[in-house]
Amino acid sequence: MPQLKALDDQHDNLTRFVHSQAETVARTSADLSRNQEEIDKQAMEVAAAGELYDKAHEESKRAEDGYKAHMVAVAVAKKRRDDLKKKTDEAKKTLEQMQPKYNAAEYQLGILLSKTPELKDHARAKEDEEEKKGDQLENAAQKKKDMQDKLAGSDAALQAAIAKLNGLNTDLKRVEDKVEKWSGAGALHAPLAFLALMAAFSF
Repeated sequence: MPQLKALDDQHDNLTRFVHSQAETVARTSADLSRNQEEIDKQAMEVAAAGELYDKAHEESKRAEDGYKAHMVAVAVAKKRRDDLKKKTDEAKKTLEQMQPKYNAAEYQLGILLSKTPELKDHARAKEDEEEKKGDQLENAAQKKKDMQDKLAGSDAALQAAIAKLNGLNTDLKRVEDKVEKWSGAGALHAPLAFLALMAAFSF
């Protein structure tokens, strides 16, 4: 019968479409799984970069605090030296008594000043390291965001593929019902394994 042949042809075409769409769903699902693994990896990188940044920030702050404390000590030493110098100038009669104290203050200031370049360079090095770790943290966070966007796109593609597959299954069932009605045999059914596959992707 022409109508039965047409239904048979339509059934064959839909069956091929269903198989093709099922393969698309499987590939999309695999891509989604790989993207999720990459998201997890990026999350670990962000956490590691965050820990390194926190450590660098703490070291930079300690170095900066040490440098500031040193500069306060320098200012105090300078003031003490200046005060002693003033007293020395005003008390020429007691110069022999004041000179040792002045010399000691001058020596202490010299020691502190000799450490200034080293401490300043150390503080700057820690600030540079902090900035570098901050850039690494920002880059890791951006990579995570990009991968999350990619994952969202893959998820949308998977949902669209599943929806299309469900529609094809519906069309296939409708054609099978018609073929069964026309043939009168009722022998045209999808294999059990194929029906199980359809049920697995009908969520």
